[in-house]
Amino acid sequence: MDRALAITHAFRYAVRRLGPYLYVDGEYLSDRDTANATMSFWSGHVSEVFAFGVTAAYIYTLRHGWSPGTFVMWTLVTAWGSSMCVMRMLSGDHFMSDVLVGSIVGSGVGLLVPALHPRRGGREPARATLVPLVGDGYSGDRAGGPVLILTRGDGASSIAPAGMSTLRS
Repeated sequence: MDRALAITHAFRYAVRRLGPYLYVDGEYLSDRDTANATMSFWSGHVSEVFAFGVTAAYIYTLRHGWSPGTFVMWTLVTAWGSSMCVMRMLSGDHFMSDVLVGSIVGSGVGLLVPALHPRRGGREPARATLVPLVGDGYSGDRAGGPVLILTRGDGASSIAPAGMSTLRS
């Protein structure tokens, strides 16, 4: 979770996006001159909630498989994160894009950090490989982009886009 917080603050200082409440004349006068007034992108609250929740649900899934409790865990995490998104937008602190990106970054950190750590039972940690996507992308255009592939210690790969099945081992 501290990685999500570090990434969030680095982007906030680099981007310096104005908060939505600054576009309402005569409102929130005491908040207009604070440092937080220009740090809307992306929502740190949302990224932290998703980083913690997805980490907890992912570890639960690793330990218990796809049991009935796993479904409940992922449902609670999604509901908790979604309610934080709604509350941050209704409070006037964030735009929808702020909470969407915050949820994506937090979920990404929540999946990657546990996946990259060693597990009990002697299994090796997963290795992350960033592979450039050249040729037909997700939308069928000629533009490419990076693809992240996680390879477990037993050689099985995951998180590869549908058109990249040849990269799986």
